[in-house]
Amino acid sequence: MNFKYFKEVPVTLMVIFMAGIFMLNHPVFSQQGDQNEELSDTDPEKFNKATEKVMEIQEETNAEVENAIEDSGINLEKYKEMMLAYQQSPEVQAKVHQILEDEQ
Repeated sequence: MNFKYFKEVPVTLMVIFMAGIFMLNHPVFSQQGDQNEELSDTDPEKFNKATEKVMEIQEETNAEVENAIEDSGINLEKYKEMMLAYQQSPEVQAKVHQILEDEQ
């Protein structure tokens, strides 16, 4: 991976980048809970309502993130490539962390 792309990314975008990784690993999204609990008659309705709200928020957030990426001067595909490199390579992770430390 060519690290020069990471140096061109503003710190704000790096924070969004890191927040995305945090959210993917957040316990709320990774825990399955007690699967032996019985569901009430209203639980499916409540679940559907909550799911609709979550999807609406995700759509709004995705649009904001895409705008932030494009406003930073890189395209969405390049960002996805950088995210994948970050997720898969400890070397890239270390370099990104170093860049963030250097910016402070």
